[in-house]
Amino acid sequence: MPNRVHIGIDFGTSIVKVCYFYNESIEALVFDNLNNNIIDKILFSKIYVDNNNNLYTPFESKPHDCWTINYPKMRLARDLLINQLPTAFWLHDAGLTLEQISDFCNLDYNIVKKIDDDEIPNPQKIDPIKHKILFKHEIDKAVKDPSYRLKGHFHMPFKKIPAKYDIRIIVMFFLATVISKSKDLIRKRLSTTDIEWSCTIGVPASYEDSDFKTEIDKIFKISMKLSEGDVIPSNYFELKEYYEDVQSQQLDDINCSSYPEIVAAILSYYYSSFFNEGPHLYFDVGGGTVDLVAFKLKKAAEGGVKGEVKILSAIVEPLGIQAVANDLSPDNPSQLADEIYESKISAFNKVVNEITGKYQPIVRDIQLNLRKLVTESNQKERDFFDKCFERMINAIGNFNPGSSNELMNIFMGGGGCQSKFYTDIIEDAHQRWNLVNMAVPKFQLQEIPPITEDVILHGNKFSRYIIAIGLSYPELDKLDFKLPSRIDSIPPPRMEEEHMHGIPLRPPYELQDD
Repeated sequence: MPNRVHIGIDFGTSIVKVCYFYNESIEALVFDNLNNNIIDKILFSKIYVDNNNNLYTPFESKPHDCWTINYPKMRLARDLLINQLPTAFWLHDAGLTLEQISDFCNLDYNIVKKIDDDEIPNPQKIDPIKHKILFKHEIDKAVKDPSYRLKGHFHMPFKKIPAKYDIRIIVMFFLATVISKSKDLIRKRLSTTDIEWSCTIGVPASYEDSDFKTEIDKIFKISMKLSEGDVIPSNYFELKEYYEDVQSQQLDDINCSSYPEIVAAILSYYYSSFFNEGPHLYFDVGGGTVDLVAFKLKKAAEGGVKGEVKILSAIVEPLGIQAVANDLSPDNPSQLADEIYESKISAFNKVVNEITGKYQPIVRDIQLNLRKLVTESNQKERDFFDKCFERMINAIGNFNPGSSNELMNIFMGGGGCQSKFYTDIIEDAHQRWNLVNMAVPKFQLQEIPPITEDVILHGNKFSRYIIAIGLSYPELDKLDFKLPSRIDSIPPPRMEEEHMHGIPLRPPYELQDD
């Protein structure tokens, strides 16, 4: 009987973490001594492309003429969300120029020109406002100014890759290589080749709860299938031909799928002695993004098998450590990223604020999304935050305010979970919004406790590997999760007014959805 090994991959925006489960224990994989692209045992989410359309990962030595594709997961989400051609048709009808459409949808100009020349029959159209891809004021601004370039919800801090490259193919190649190298390392650790493999790859809850989940799972399954070959081709067009051939095949028997990262992360808390069923917030501070999630846990009923986690609101924003450093210090982002990570710098450093004037928007964006998180959560379930936000949701029910002695848990995860740059911003939000007058308990920031002692981390921080550990855990199916779209919603309160039920909704400086 073959040995069963389950691989959990935390496909981070900037860093990939891998763990595997075998024989009642979990071990982190450390990819070292491979080549000079693996720095300090960290596997970066990067793909390199040479002038002959050959692809390389950090596992391989690359020629000097390569250019780099950063943030592949964010790029994939952006392209799948935009659903390029249908969005392009809608934007064309709205009156945008061919250049504006080509830029935003990452489509070759000649393809967009075919839209203008009515050369594409029976076009499907997607409304980017309805699907929360673009704000209406962005489109209005672009119509008035042909030189303006659209910035949507997925406006990312990276340069676009040439339109001839399909990011799905790039991601397939990268993940197939990660899975293949992981298998090689595990075989050496276990001294056997008789292994039955399975794999779970984490994605943000907002991705898992989207229209493109089916496409994500397909990409992951094809990646797993590609990893089974003796050699993974590196030429982009060979890979594209492979993808187009395999995607039409039956993929259900390939044991690889996506799973919400937040559920994997909180699995540790669910099985800990600190567990309680109350509402919680979770911030995962990564290199490229910050994931913000509001959730509520429920233990399995007596005699039951599964517990339940309700994800009431999920937000992903390009506000991670490296993304912030790239924005604030484009000439020397590495130094600033190190200072943020090591808590040598605060977002409220007045001297730096006066010099650059750039921290204010970062603080605003993070705190705006925190506010959005808790107010959206109130719309999703009547009893969520009932004790914390009694006044705010008074219009949809009568609830008792919480005790001032209570604390609201905000779990911090990811490589930047201890950075004062982020923790200061979160803690400041409570005072800045005067939330104490809204019966909101004081925020208590903490890391999620380790899931089990049977985890071999090889000196790595548990907080950095918490998602990969959860994804590799055999009890993953013991939590029945409900995503925001599967929870009965409550009509959202009007937020346009300066106050709602007499409560100020804005901090001393204005927060705007721009």
